[in-house]
Amino acid sequence: PSTILFDASVLKQSWPSVVSAPPGLHNLGNTCYLNSTMQCLMHVPGLVLYLLSSQHSETCRMNHCVLCRLEDHAKKVFPANGTKRGQPFTPSMAKPASLKQLAKHFRPGRQEDAHEFLVLLLDQLQASCLQGQPKNLDHRAKETTLVHALFGGHLRQQITCQKCRTPSNTYEALLALSVDVCNTIEQSLARVTSAEALVGKNRYLCAHCKSLQEARKQTTLYRAPCTLIVHFKRFHFAARSSKISKHVQISERLDVSKYMAQGCTAMPYTLAGVVVHDGGGVSSGHYYAYGKQSNGVWAEYNDSCVSQVSLGKVLKQQAYMLVY
Repeated sequence: PSTILFDASVLKQSWPSVVSAPPGLHNLGNTCYLNSTMQCLMHVPGLVLYLLSSQHSETCRMNHCVLCRLEDHAKKVFPANGTKRGQPFTPSMAKPASLKQLAKHFRPGRQEDAHEFLVLLLDQLQASCLQGQPKNLDHRAKETTLVHALFGGHLRQQITCQKCRTPSNTYEALLALSVDVCNTIEQSLARVTSAEALVGKNRYLCAHCKSLQEARKQTTLYRAPCTLIVHFKRFHFAARSSKISKHVQISERLDVSKYMAQGCTAMPYTLAGVVVHDGGGVSSGHYYAYGKQSNGVWAEYNDSCVSQVSLGKVLKQQAYMLVY
């Protein structure tokens, strides 16, 4: 890109020291989807340490800035000089007026989808990062914001003509990776990157051969994100009450090298947070979260209740979203 909007090298990817443990968050009536997502994000050191530095708010001139609001939230979660876990509080984003600004179709008091909330939140954070930038900024420059420095990656779809062997590549920016529910997270990732034969009615119009040809299509991870968010597609939106409740075996350490495009590399990931959905459908049930604190100990965040748990308990959960 011709323009770099945020210098990713300034982000600290690990806790410099043990910080106070996040407190619980009050539920304003079915706001557990928001609480659990926010708790997970508060276990991403790169994001939290950037927010605590006030770098954004010092120069921001927006009236309703979601990034400023997230910064305020982080400062309540991790008060300056705080060493003990604070008292539970109500996240400002859960208040009806704030929620309406974030997502016009979300209704206070109604259960919403935690993944949908996360996508909308990242979208609004991206809008905050682009505030004041020229409207005609090219898409590659837009992918150099704080949001993309933290969570952004790229998928590559490659179609190879089976006659002339000429490959054609397309690239897609990625902030959270949605995967099918399989026995293990590795199988879920393998399904995303499994090759598909384009034959019969699905033949590919090869630009080199100038005709329909049989081809091989494969998606791979071209650039691995700094922080990887994985979302399991548990809900069928055709029937909102339908949910896949199968347990997916998740790993504390995740090596994605075998899902990378040829010649691309990625460091192994370590699990930092988990969002769990307990119940039958997307508009019912209950969300709670697990997070790995700066001292390495795992905690369960069930709205205002926080308790210490073992890694073993975390890995047994029916995960809906993972943060690595």
